[in-house]
Amino acid sequence: MKKKVSKESTKKLPKITVKDQKLPRITAKDRHRVNLLAYLADWDNTWPKSQKKLAAIVNISLETLRFHFVKAELDQIYSDALDLRKKNSYRQRTSVYDSMLKEAEDGNVTAQKEFLDRTEGKVTDKIQHTGKDGTPLQLVSAMPEPESIEKQSSETASTGIPSKGE
Repeated sequence: MKKKVSKESTKKLPKITVKDQKLPRITAKDRHRVNLLAYLADWDNTWPKSQKKLAAIVNISLETLRFHFVKAELDQIYSDALDLRKKNSYRQRTSVYDSMLKEAEDGNVTAQKEFLDRTEGKVTDKIQHTGKDGTPLQLVSAMPEPESIEKQSSETASTGIPSKGE
């Protein structure tokens, strides 16, 4: 049994070519940014400690790197790459947690504490923002009153020797 096909579905769609579309132009700067992010986001790659090493990652000179990116843009690339590394760190974290759990199960108290801090959340210390019985705190200044400073400086000026009480 043949399906009936409507005339509308048999209409040919116009052929679209790349010339007809206005695609965004990918610049060398865009290519370098994408390549840097791809490299830096991978946990298996070392983190470059200098701009020279950063330039070597994308096979460009240091001058070309500086031509395309100002320091703020490189800082943003580093920040974005760190975010990507965090998102992609599942395998590494799993490995760390597995070995930490094994140590904790074997009786290592430090591993037990660290594992619970990381999985259950750190226990916070109680901080008291009031005095005894909920009364307001009394603030005590370690700075002398302005009058005593003036008195001491006038005594020192007249005798050349500071008084014993001060």
